[in-house]
Amino acid sequence: MRKFFTIALALVLCAAAFAQETNRDENGKIKYGPYQTNKFWDNWFIGAGIGGNGHVDRIRDLFDGERPDLARGGTPAFQVFAGKWIDPCYGVRGVVQGWKGGHFNDNKDFKYWTVNGDFLVNASNLFWGYKEKRVYNLVPYASVMAIFSEGHAFGVGAGLLNTFRISNSFNIFLDLRTGVARQTITGAGVGGKILVNTASVGVMYNFKKNNWTRCSAACGKGDAAASAAAAQPKATQEELEELQKARENALNAATAANNAAAAANNAAAAANAATAAALQQQQQKPQPAQEPAPAKAAPAEEPAPAPAQAAPAQKTVPTQEVQQAIQELKDVQFATGKPSLDERAEKNLDTVADYLKSNPDVRIEVAGHTDNTGTDAINNPLSQKRAEVVAGYLKDRGVKDSQIEIKGYGSKKPIADNSTAEGRQQNRRVELNIL
Repeated sequence: MRKFFTIALALVLCAAAFAQETNRDENGKIKYGPYQTNKFWDNWFIGAGIGGNGHVDRIRDLFDGERPDLARGGTPAFQVFAGKWIDPCYGVRGVVQGWKGGHFNDNKDFKYWTVNGDFLVNASNLFWGYKEKRVYNLVPYASVMAIFSEGHAFGVGAGLLNTFRISNSFNIFLDLRTGVARQTITGAGVGGKILVNTASVGVMYNFKKNNWTRCSAACGKGDAAASAAAAQPKATQEELEELQKARENALNAATAANNAAAAANNAAAAANAATAAALQQQQQKPQPAQEPAPAKAAPAEEPAPAPAQAAPAQKTVPTQEVQQAIQELKDVQFATGKPSLDERAEKNLDTVADYLKSNPDVRIEVAGHTDNTGTDAINNPLSQKRAEVVAGYLKDRGVKDSQIEIKGYGSKKPIADNSTAEGRQQNRRVELNIL
């Protein structure tokens, strides 16, 4: 029996090198939890093995030199167990083991078996981080036990479970256990304690699911985001329908404006083509020869007639992209009492600025508007300020001051109903009108 324990201890010490296998991140640091909580039926395992029992009758007699054969157990034993890992480091297990117990000094044979409840600590995962495919795991445990023979007794114990991975589902294990209980299990009723030792090897089967999912840094953020979203007040069905209707109306209006702009562009293009054709035809007609005028006496000097003024240059018709940008500015509303621009408005203003710089003879009116919230003493300066913000943006992009006329109309020119929140929002706007 002594040789058996010596061999088992050597196996554990030789396998210690496997325990150094670590689970490290990209910076070389060991990764520890947290892990997502498993369900009740996850990470269960069962096992069975065979080995040997060894006992010492009355521990106090270990030091009695006249009784050298106190520990003559060393008989075969079996072991079966089932357990569950609560997380990668801690688990519980129930064990039934026993068969033959051996005999005492009086050569009286007896049998015993034990029922154990073990609290497992996976030291490999605890100290070196969880790794799903680690070959060797070192699992010490504490135990409470009940021993049954001619009598019965309760005791405590400890042990060392060593597992060697074969696959995701199967492990080979070496289990070394010791426990102490009252000596009354022999039925003799004498005092003292009995020391029970067991060593066994066998196979362990891990049920699916038998691994762990590490919780990422965003693990808790999803729950926080969901809680924040749930805390937001929900719009009523009536408000959603009204908002959807307003969006549809705005889309229809934009579509109609785009169609009108396209028709105007086509008409302007046709007019330009007709004018160019007429001019070309006029230039191709032969001019009648002029006869020389008869010589006349030089009349009295008269003031020279004023030179004919050149016809005004024809303005370039804004492209459809420019007209669409101007139209969309009506859909860019302002927050109540604020004149600040958003990113969408700045993008449209960039398009208008490019058009105005390419056509320095074109002038525009920048018209600011408000809803009917507040008095004229507040709304008129606010609308003027909104118009100045837009005009200032255009000037910063290179548009000349002479091309811009700024006007604040306050709440005098609404385009929507001020009795609703959506209508008031549409009225808080800035419009560009080509002069």
